[in-house]
Amino acid sequence: MNNKCMTRQIQAAEKVEKQLYKLGKQYKKVLEQVQNMEQELGSAQVRANSTETARQTECAEQQCSEAQTSHLERRVKELQEQLQQASKPVDEMALLKQQNETQMKELAKLDVEKAELEKKLKALEVEHQKAQERCSSTEGKIQTTSNTSRRWGWRWGRCGDVENWDGSSP
Repeated sequence: MNNKCMTRQIQAAEKVEKQLYKLGKQYKKVLEQVQNMEQELGSAQVRANSTETARQTECAEQQCSEAQTSHLERRVKELQEQLQQASKPVDEMALLKQQNETQMKELAKLDVEKAELEKKLKALEVEHQKAQERCSSTEGKIQTTSNTSRRWGWRWGRCGDVENWDGSSP
């Protein structure tokens, strides 16, 4: 009985050993699959990141390209305007010549006005000088008349017939 028991135990142990061996193999396969999946996941993440970076770079390049395009379009317009202006130098020269003539006429008018104002100024200076001379002459006459009036007032005051020049009694 012991032999049978042992044989059965050995057979059961061999069976368990085989199952464990199979499970070990399956475990290794599953472990390899997990590692492969992790690698694939890592690769996918790297691809996703590089795709995102590429997309962002593409957007930045597109914005830069749009800005350059806009700048170039403005520059083209500026150059076209300059070309149009350069093709019309005769018109511009005529306009400048007309403006120059107008300014010369205005300058001539201003010169005439200046001359008239200078004449008026000289006349006013002469008139002012004459007025000052008349004022000095008049002040001298007033002084002379005042002195004469005082002398006469003093003389008449002695006689007692007339009041003093300032209205007081002698």
